[in-house]
Amino acid sequence: MALFAGRDNVAAVQRYAQFLTQTQRAWLGFPRKKGTSFRKVPSYSALRNLLIRIDPHQLADCLNRWLQAN
Repeated sequence: MALFAGRDNVAAVQRYAQFLTQTQRAWLGFPRKKGTSFRKVPSYSALRNLLIRIDPHQLADCLNRWLQAN
């Protein structure tokens, strides 16, 4: 969502997520804060660590297959 909204770096993506409503965070599967219904936003380092683990070639293949199917 953040990329479609023009965010072009990890810090901007993380800031974008902070402005999502609790309902939007639930749709995206963000974790709940212990003992509450509040859904917290992943930290910059969590997003960075996730992106580092994604193989760009596998992601491109997956997206291409999805686009062809849809």
